[in-house]
Amino acid sequence: MSDRSPIKVVRAFFEELSGGDVNAITRHTSPDVVYVIYGEDPASRSAIPWAGLHRGHEALKSAFSAIYAELRVEAFEVETMFAEGEFVAIFGSYRAVSAKTGQRFTTPFAQRARVVDGAVVHCVMSEDSGAVAAAIKGD
Repeated sequence: MSDRSPIKVVRAFFEELSGGDVNAITRHTSPDVVYVIYGEDPASRSAIPWAGLHRGHEALKSAFSAIYAELRVEAFEVETMFAEGEFVAIFGSYRAVSAKTGQRFTTPFAQRARVVDGAVVHCVMSEDSGAVAAAIKGD
């Protein structure tokens, strides 16, 4: 990729995420990437084992392997993305179905990514973890 601007790197990263290939998602991240997925409250944590802090490629691949095993994403839309220096803000929504219960949910999401030297080094993901947990638990 010739243009390694933060917004282009994050856009490419999101394209990899939507493809479901856990090995591909490391192409645009640094080896020591930190990826945080909020949802650590006790009610959500028991249903969402991938919530929390993930450091490095292996931890990132492990988290997304769990996500891809549990959720079938039916629609994923980035509504807006903008950059300020090395930081990129991403806002959108996705609709998915739990592989375990068959229950569907839709959640907005917001992410903040930091890109250094053409690679995502830090990302924080916020979503409606209550909706995700309810679908997985069948509530």
